[in-house]
Amino acid sequence: DPAFAPGVGNPEAVGISSRELYDLITSLQNKKIVAADIVEMNPTYDNGSTAVIAAKIISTIIAMSVK
Repeated sequence: DPAFAPGVGNPEAVGISSRELYDLITSLQNKKIVAADIVEMNPTYDNGSTAVIAAKIISTIIAMSVK
């Protein structure tokens, strides 16, 4: 949703919030994650919030994988 992550080339209005995305990812905590991909983060369209969300998601996935 561009309200939470404007730094993408094709924003989807009424998409999921960053909190919903984080909750979805952490719900996989007891699963073995073998791959993850941040599909797009375009700094041209970003005000900094998308980069912060992407970094938090990446660090969360890495932290979950080392437990």
